[in-house]
Amino acid sequence: MVLSAAPVIGVLLVAVSFPCTRGLPLVVRSRSEPIARLYEILRRVSQENIEAFKRSFEAGNRHDFDAMLEELDPAVEWHPAVGVGLAGEATVLRGREEVRKWFQDLFEAFDDLRFEASEFRDLGDELLAFGRVHAHGTASGVEIDSPLAWLVRAKNGKAIWVRSYLDPREALEAAGLSE
Repeated sequence: MVLSAAPVIGVLLVAVSFPCTRGLPLVVRSRSEPIARLYEILRRVSQENIEAFKRSFEAGNRHDFDAMLEELDPAVEWHPAVGVGLAGEATVLRGREEVRKWFQDLFEAFDDLRFEASEFRDLGDELLAFGRVHAHGTASGVEIDSPLAWLVRAKNGKAIWVRSYLDPREALEAAGLSE
């Protein structure tokens, strides 16, 4: 965040450039106005990030990967926990096409795979979502019903970094929060 202030004819002018304001300065003309305007912009942008994540989530569950990927930055970095839980190894997906392939493979491996998010926490340019993953293995029949949490960083209304966690407490810790 960049903050600058200058008194002009008895009025304090404040310019704030915050990452989630998409690089546009916030200019206010009084001493009491800055915090209220900044809060409103941050709230609106944060809500936009949450809505974009929800759209991506819903599209993925419909297997509409084009719509899902539209909510991600082209250079997104995705760290899925499901791969760690199933294969025992960490996976890092870079870019929309790697994310697409990973989700297509995942939906082929599991019948009725469904991600659910029930709680969202607005963290400014980050959001934290809590939910569950449900599935049955296509070949094995193994049933999965597990908590899942996502920490998402957004820029210009697109997710640029996503990490999912099988333990929601780990997601809270990663976000610098506690229960």
